[in-house]
Amino acid sequence: MSLDKILHGTENEQAKQEQIQLTAKYRIVFNSEMGAEVLNDILREAGHGRPIGDMSDVQRGAYDLGTTILYKIGVYIHETRQAVTNALLNIQPQEE
Repeated sequence: MSLDKILHGTENEQAKQEQIQLTAKYRIVFNSEMGAEVLNDILREAGHGRPIGDMSDVQRGAYDLGTTILYKIGVYIHETRQAVTNALLNIQPQEE
């Protein structure tokens, strides 16, 4: 195995572990009654639950940010804000 592959493999593994830890942190923050309320408000403000066809570029950017938060939590559902919140409340943080 080349030194380059060893070094990049280690970097990739470290980045993967950091992403797993960050996902767990997002879940901890939003996996409570208060966190779910805040997440629901963020998604409402970001336009989740509305048709995306008529969104301006700014509205689409907010929508994409809401989607990114859902992705980072590990919950990405093409449904209503409440369905996303309900799904989140049933998720336990991943073991590291």
